[in-house]
Amino acid sequence: MNVVIVTDNQYAQYAAVMLTSLYENTKQSNRIVLYVIFHDLSMSNQSQLLDLVKYYKSEINFIEVKDNFGDFHEGAYVSRAAYLKINIPQYLPQSEQKALYLDGDIIVTSDILQFNDINLGDHYLAAVSDDNMFLADDLGISVESYFNSGVILFNLEKWRDNDISSQIYEYVMSPYNKRNTCDQDAFNFVLWDKWLKLDRRYNYLLTNHIDIEEPIVFHYAARDKPWHVLYSGKYKELFLDYEKKCIWQDYSRQDMDLLMNHKIVIYGASTAGVSAYEQLKEHSLEIQFFVDGDEQKHNTMKMNKPIYEISVLKSLENSYVVIVPSTSYYDEMRVALESYSFYPLRICNKIFLKDELGVV
Repeated sequence: MNVVIVTDNQYAQYAAVMLTSLYENTKQSNRIVLYVIFHDLSMSNQSQLLDLVKYYKSEINFIEVKDNFGDFHEGAYVSRAAYLKINIPQYLPQSEQKALYLDGDIIVTSDILQFNDINLGDHYLAAVSDDNMFLADDLGISVESYFNSGVILFNLEKWRDNDISSQIYEYVMSPYNKRNTCDQDAFNFVLWDKWLKLDRRYNYLLTNHIDIEEPIVFHYAARDKPWHVLYSGKYKELFLDYEKKCIWQDYSRQDMDLLMNHKIVIYGASTAGVSAYEQLKEHSLEIQFFVDGDEQKHNTMKMNKPIYEISVLKSLENSYVVIVPSTSYYDEMRVALESYSFYPLRICNKIFLKDELGVV
């Protein structure tokens, strides 16, 4: 069975955790042929992936792609590597007819070879409904027709025969791509009525789906990831269990490293702010103070820390980071922070770092 991942130096270690869960739960792991597609992956990270796959007596193939999609959109928490997914059928050997793509923010809890039994018939791919009405409505399709692109079983031959990749790239570059998403909207725009719907247990979206019985795949599809210090979603321990089993050397929590070397401010002296404060305390991380937009809170105390108005950020140096724990007011807070040259990090968009150029 062909399994495909797309990764880069930033996400390779998390993809390794996903692969560990996949191999640990697949009895005949020697039947898996892994393809790693990349355009920015160090020899050291390639070597570590090779060692991991060999440990489970499986096969691995690296496919380097030179095109870095310089003209395409790159979001605050999504790299251009995501665009490589669109061309998977062209990158894989032409003799292959079926392949399973998996995002890196996934934990597999059952035998992955179950996907091999799915008959694609005349469909271009098989996937799971995203159940996100906002995304579907904005694209102009029904929510039942909108699928998540984090787990895709490709019909490689049919895809190539009809040059689907070109059609998807055309949408990415078109004015119809309002949200500038990397791949999911583009996949749906072209294939909304040409895909096979799978049961939600094949891609349990923790943010969109209600509880699913016996999932095969747990998908941490939100911006908040289980490897983040400030993760507030479900099934964090599940991820941590496989993180411990992963044989990756020098595995590091990038957000933890950054927080340990900066002074911390929390934006929002509310319930979410207090929760973030307590999470930081669990990791022996102290905050300097809170900032808040509510004038009544200014110059008062929360958790024995002062609360200031947001304008105080203007005078802060690069040694500070600002944490935005709120999901309800995130976009509003982001705009305010960017006016003071604080921008969200790709490694964790709850953390804002000062950068006059806005390229963090």
